[in-house]
Formats: sequence, structure tokens, C-alpha cells
Amino acid sequence: MLEKDVFQGVVGHQAVRDVLTRAIDAPKHGYLIVGSNGSGSHLLAEAFVRALVNLSSERSFSSHPDLVCVSLEAGEEGKRSSKRNIPVEIVREARVRMSGRPMVAERMVMYVPEAERLNDEGVNALLKVVEEPPAGAVFVFVSRSTARIPTTLQSRLVRVELGRVRGVEIREWLMGQGIAQAVCDEAIAIADGCPGRAWRYAHEAEERERVAYARDVIHRLCEARDLGSLFAAIAEDASFCDAAEDPVLEWQKTLQLWETLLRGAWHASPRRVQGIGQAFLLANRAIGGPISPRIWLELGFASVIEDRLSFPALVPSSFPVSFE
Repeated sequence: MLEKDVFQGVVGHQAVRDVLTRAIDAPKHGYLIVGSNGSGSHLLAEAFVRALVNLSSERSFSSHPDLVCVSLEAGEEGKRSSKRNIPVEIVREARVRMSGRPMVAERMVMYVPEAERLNDEGVNALLKVVEEPPAGAVFVFVSRSTARIPTTLQSRLVRVELGRVRGVEIREWLMGQGIAQAVCDEAIAIADGCPGRAWRYAHEAEERERVAYARDVIHRLCEARDLGSLFAAIAEDASFCDAAEDPVLEWQKTLQLWETLLRGAWHASPRRVQGIGQAFLLANRAIGGPISPRIWLELGFASVIEDRLSFPALVPSSFPVSFE
């Protein structure tokens, strides 16, 4: 039997939890859950998927015959493929499975935890079945953003976007784990409203070291007076991300942290921060594409040195932002 509150492990997002709870008994045919790394999007989605097929938290997804997962995970060993995109063969096989009748649950459910990793072939392979799903079938997609999700797919799904969790909720959650208030305050400051990021900062010394290094990168970017200095400030991190086993994930984590820390420099140098923020946004949109985000960062930095804001329409929300 499933727990009464299937979302009990999720911090914040009460409105979204209420919507998905009501949808369990009478779901729409497809959902796109959007949330940045550490926001709780995967925790929410996985709980929702389990409830849809009545799968308890003790059992793995692969143990349920009516649950089809489409991801880079390879087989029972849990090893990730070295590919950046989900092979279309996996998508096509999943599509065939979704056309069958459920064996034990009321419905067939497809779960795509990294929808941004679907390439054009993969999306095209799913469009028809998502538009005209088998009776009772439900599709649940998760993505950190919609930048790489084609509108043709988005338009066929109910979009559920996660906002930022209030600092007071994250603080209560962390202090319930025995974390000192001073550490909680530091964690909330860099979490950008994402409980998962706050948890990593509070529990992992390696994460605190990474944040300290990233602060130095942002300081160097704000103080740089020539293009070479801007390039040098990001060189080590960019090389690491490009060479990582999972470049998409590393670029996501790195840019998300840089964007958060950049807000702290807004009052000292608003125009410089705005220009750097534009470069970060361009790089974010390139994640998972054929060109490294590093190239887009460097192109954006050229405008910073020239003091030329080329893309004012792309500027993110105003700085600073408080999530208390």
C-alpha cells in the first residue's frame, strides 16, 4: 500500500503537491514538471509516478510491468550511457511498450526524468503517441528548463513549474536534521530556493569548497578589465565540465551556482553583473547542444568588455532576489 501522503518527503511546493495529489485518481494524459537542480522536481515526479501505478517506495521502477522509464540509465547495473542524448532506439522501444495493455495497474505510465536529453528524433518518435495516447496512458516528463523542449511537445502536456522554496521552510527542514543555524543560513543563501542544494551545502564539505571556489570565480569576472582575464576566470571550470562523464549535468550545476552567487555582486557593479548574467543565460541555453556552453560564455564576455548589452530582452529577473 502507498503512503497516505505520497509527497511527504518533498520540502515546499505545497500548491504543486495539492494539484498532483488531486490528479492521481483522474490524471491528464501528460505532464511536464519543470524545476532546476535541487528544486525537488525529480522527488515530486517520482512520487507522482509511483502513485499512478500504486508502486510502494520500497520497490524499484524496473519491478513494475506497467511503468516505462526512458533515460540514460543502462540496464540493472545503473550505469549511465556516455551519450549526451537518449538514443532514439530506447524511445521507440518504450513507445511500443506503451501501446500494450496494463498488466496490474489501472494504466500504463511513461516516465522521462531528463526530457531535455531527448533529441529531435526522440521527440518526433513520441509526438504521435503523446497526442493520441492509448486509453488511460499517462506520460510524465521532467526537465530543468524548457529551453531545449520543443514547443510541439510542450503544447501536448500539462506544464507544472516549480518555484523557489521559502528560506523559512528550508531552515526548518535543515534544523530538524540537527544542522546548526549558522550553517543553515549559509546554505539558504546559496540554495536559490532549492532544498537539495541547501542540503548538499549543509552536509558535504566538498560542496562548501566548491561554493568558495565559485565565489572567487565570480569575483574575478566582476574585476576583470580585459577579455583574457574573463576567459581565464572560467577556464578551469569550463574544461572540467566539457571533459566530465556527464557534461550536461556538470554545466547545469556550475552555471546554476554562478548565477546564484552573481546576484551578490549586483549592488557593487550592476552593469557588469547584467552583462555577465546575459553570458550565463546564453550558455545555459546551449547546454546539451552541439556547441560547448563555453563558446557562448566567451561570446557573451566580448559584449561585457565592450560595455555593450546586446540582448536586453534575455536579461533574467531583477537582482537581488530574496527567498525568505
